[in-house]
Amino acid sequence: MLPVYISRWREATLASLQFFFKRHFALILSLVLRIKALNLQKKDPPPQPRHKHISIRFADLFLGSLLIFFLLPARAKGFELPDDLLVGGYLKNETAFRFQDPATFTKIRNTLFLESTYKFNQRSQFFVSGWAWYDAAYLYSSYDTINPPNDPNLPLPFVSRRQEEDYRDYADLLEVYVDYYATHFDLRIGKQIVVWEKLLGFRIVDEINPLDFREFVLPDLIDFRIPLWTLKLDYYFKPYTLEFLWIPIFEPHKPAPPGSEWELFQRLPEQEEPAATFENSEVGARLLRTIQGIDLAFSYLYLWDPFPTPFREYTGFRFINPPDKCIPTSLDIDQTITDPDCGPIFHPEFNRIHIFGVSAGFNLGTYILTGELSYIEGKYFGSRLADRDGDSLLDFNGALKRDHIRWGLGIDSRLWNIDYSLAISQWILFGYDQILFQDQYDTFISFFGQKALENTKITTQIFILYLINNAEVLVKPKLSYPLTERMLLALGADLFFGNRENFLPDLAAPASDRTFKFISTFEQHNRIFWELKYSF
Repeated sequence: MLPVYISRWREATLASLQFFFKRHFALILSLVLRIKALNLQKKDPPPQPRHKHISIRFADLFLGSLLIFFLLPARAKGFELPDDLLVGGYLKNETAFRFQDPATFTKIRNTLFLESTYKFNQRSQFFVSGWAWYDAAYLYSSYDTINPPNDPNLPLPFVSRRQEEDYRDYADLLEVYVDYYATHFDLRIGKQIVVWEKLLGFRIVDEINPLDFREFVLPDLIDFRIPLWTLKLDYYFKPYTLEFLWIPIFEPHKPAPPGSEWELFQRLPEQEEPAATFENSEVGARLLRTIQGIDLAFSYLYLWDPFPTPFREYTGFRFINPPDKCIPTSLDIDQTITDPDCGPIFHPEFNRIHIFGVSAGFNLGTYILTGELSYIEGKYFGSRLADRDGDSLLDFNGALKRDHIRWGLGIDSRLWNIDYSLAISQWILFGYDQILFQDQYDTFISFFGQKALENTKITTQIFILYLINNAEVLVKPKLSYPLTERMLLALGADLFFGNRENFLPDLAAPASDRTFKFISTFEQHNRIFWELKYSF
């Protein structure tokens, strides 16, 4: 079977590359025609079929037209880019093979990433980046084979009528901003990513950019942050630096496409984001200073929680004495959102949170120690199904507001020619109530190690994330080998360990037996992957 899979991968890769470039240039031409027609107004989307893919949006193609406008002439004979214009990027093939049933290629994605910087003068410059891809896996495997339900016990009505979307072809504008450099301040205005965190894999003082969970937490950290339209001002008054952020438009975390392999959470019924008004904008500030080799930072963020609070109501409790109509074998999918006897009626809300943070970095020569601490005020946590007062209504509407702290400690060093980073983090809730899904103390450990093999060009690395409370582990080993100065080959795996929760206990078991699962949701999605990346 393996030669057959390899042959299919080769054919799919070539086919997807041809499809990608044909589609790309056709869309650019379509974009030019639309601009000439001044047809820039949004239109109502047509009705969506059950099987659909995320289409390339018109606005997102602006980047492609801009960069190709500069890039294509550079390839023409006798033409060179201006000295003040830099264009770069990469072409990458990412192929993943799930070796658990149903075994198949789940990704044969070919990606074009482009970035460009234009320097106006010594004090200002313009930067833009974006990417587009086509995934050929769907040419050779069905949607249901690539994206089986995460729970094999899911009742048939839910399987047959679940939403099914994917990212088989996609384009997006990533960052686009203008920089201005002055004597005492730097200003950056535009769509950008801002990173305040220091500990690998943990968001303690940093909740600025929301996350894109299209592939769970498997992409590189920078690749699953969502850029936001932001005004960022850095003001320098020695020995201090003051950083100010203003974010006029809120964006929540972005879930994986409904029905896809990596679906973990979804938009709730009736979910609406706060309106784009000045009153709803987000702000933040950070003060930095180095004292005797210790890098200190004090920060404050006034944001919207990127997860909506899942307020919900029941008029009955299915886990106590569910009516016959709510038994999983006969339950209709629509009843879970329309019949309060069988499922919750959601009233999701986005709520404001305050994050007060402090971080410190100590360079001790062979060791670098890092610490972060934050106090979060105003966050809601989901509660279990409970009716303590006996009024047949869900207590607290399904969520409790609780302040909490997050702390983390990390060490970076080198041992036996291995560069490593080890970190531990914990959430601690105040005013804890057993009704909450969240534990009062929730602890996580991460480890990253990297080693260059002697007398070879091979680099080995491994990332491990351990969620102690739920006994869940994510392991990501990887080998990298540079074929040339510009071309890199990588082989690796994504391995999930833990005991996942399934659908039936969620409906039938006492709420006290339920535990929210994260990594172990995908314990049947273990895969190997390889990547070929050409940078230019």
